[in-house]
Amino acid sequence: MTASSPSRWSRRRFLGATGAGVVAVALGGCQDDGNAGRGPVGPSATTSSAPPEPELETLEAIDHGAPQGPAPFGLGVASGDPDHESVVLWTWVDRDPSAPVPLLVEVARDDAFEAIVAREELRADPAEAMTARIVVRGLAPDTRHWFRFVLDGHVTPAARTRTAPAPGALPDQPLRVGHLSCQRWSSGYWTALDDVAAQAPDVVVHCGDYVYESDSGSVRPVDEAPPTDLDGYRALWRRYKAEPELQAAHAVAPWLITWDDHEVVNNYQGAATTAGPGGEQLLERRAAAYRAWWEFTPTRLEPPEGPDLAIHRVVDWGGLTRFVLLDTRQFREEQPCDDAVGTDLGPRCDQTATTTMLGDAQEAWFDEVATGHDAVWTTVVQQVVVHQWRIVPGNVLWNLDQWDGYTGARRRFLETLSRSAAPVVLSGDVHSSWVADLRVDFDDDESPVVGTELVAPGVSSDIPDRLRQASALVEALSPHIAWSETTKRGWVLHEVDADGWRAAYRLVDDATVPDGTVTEATTWAIRPDAPGLA
Repeated sequence: MTASSPSRWSRRRFLGATGAGVVAVALGGCQDDGNAGRGPVGPSATTSSAPPEPELETLEAIDHGAPQGPAPFGLGVASGDPDHESVVLWTWVDRDPSAPVPLLVEVARDDAFEAIVAREELRADPAEAMTARIVVRGLAPDTRHWFRFVLDGHVTPAARTRTAPAPGALPDQPLRVGHLSCQRWSSGYWTALDDVAAQAPDVVVHCGDYVYESDSGSVRPVDEAPPTDLDGYRALWRRYKAEPELQAAHAVAPWLITWDDHEVVNNYQGAATTAGPGGEQLLERRAAAYRAWWEFTPTRLEPPEGPDLAIHRVVDWGGLTRFVLLDTRQFREEQPCDDAVGTDLGPRCDQTATTTMLGDAQEAWFDEVATGHDAVWTTVVQQVVVHQWRIVPGNVLWNLDQWDGYTGARRRFLETLSRSAAPVVLSGDVHSSWVADLRVDFDDDESPVVGTELVAPGVSSDIPDRLRQASALVEALSPHIAWSETTKRGWVLHEVDADGWRAAYRLVDDATVPDGTVTEATTWAIRPDAPGLA
């Protein structure tokens, strides 16, 4: 397959990336490893970071030769799952898939690659859809690095990544976190991803629905049947990864990625679904979808075994925060309450108090890792809305695909948060923006607040009309909800330090056109010494 070139940069993205330092000055961006500017520099910028420290051991530059053959890096590059001394680097090569292809990756402390600190060999393997990944180790903690891949004389543009602080250490500057969800390509333009590339956060978290198995949206529909096998899911991922907006957003920061339902099929729960066949057929699709997810994401997880892949994991950012990534799809029990099957909406039933969202093993693991650390913050990255949506008074109408359909599991989840350090939950799924306090018992308005939930809007996915119509009533009936916005797509930029958390909702005025305007619509503050919104 020949994918579109990663060098297709729009005027908006070029101007945004070259101006990222100016924007970050206004927002109080990070400063590290000697960079004289306040803001992170995007991968297309021409200004290199300050010279490396004299004692830094570097490698001699080598001549990669003239490019031979067609350009191989049509899906760009990515990094992810960093720790304090290593990071995962990823790419894909467009070469004959009949045999493994050797290539190089170089890591440097400057974007001009005058201070190369690592050079590694790796392979793009036909068994892994010609993707290639490597964990580069021995890197300095809390440090910005640049990386590039080399094959047949072709060299990718410099991309930026970074390592986490050393265990227990606090960074000198606020951590800037991009928060994304729901990027159905056919439903809107990826203006929000242009903005992510321009803002160049330190790390990006993605709450799922990175790809959509069905792409028949109204803005730029795709005339392809939903995938059902491995070849189909691989083709879906190649189509998404070929887009320059997504490549540019991956080229400015490491990503922490979890999944939701559309990476497989809409609203699946374990081995059941309300949108198609379940049982063995769903497990076969899950096996194919999980394999493709693993192949095309920069994760250090081992490859899946059949229809199973445990993706819940922890990423520690020194002593500042522990990121806890959850999976609310693979291990949940079938959606409760027969009256709501196929619609997600209906009254609660006895099952809502007994069904599990995370599964017993993941739930026990979550209780251990969310409470067993010494960081200032506990950042939970998961998929579906945790806080209660009171659509109408009484037990008449709930969205049972959310945690509202799993009230017993939610109670246990929130009790764990009550014993966690300064918990903040980052969610997605509903294509709209919500800010809410989290209470142990949402049916009691006097119940203690144990944390805050910040729900990211979709990058481009449609906002259902019935949600737009109901949102004002939901907010009015739910005193724990501080704010909602159900008309615009976008993302959230968080700035986090030991003293506070600032969440800025960056919304696109119109995602149905290619040149929408992004505005910082609202900001919210959280203190680590008191649960809930400041």
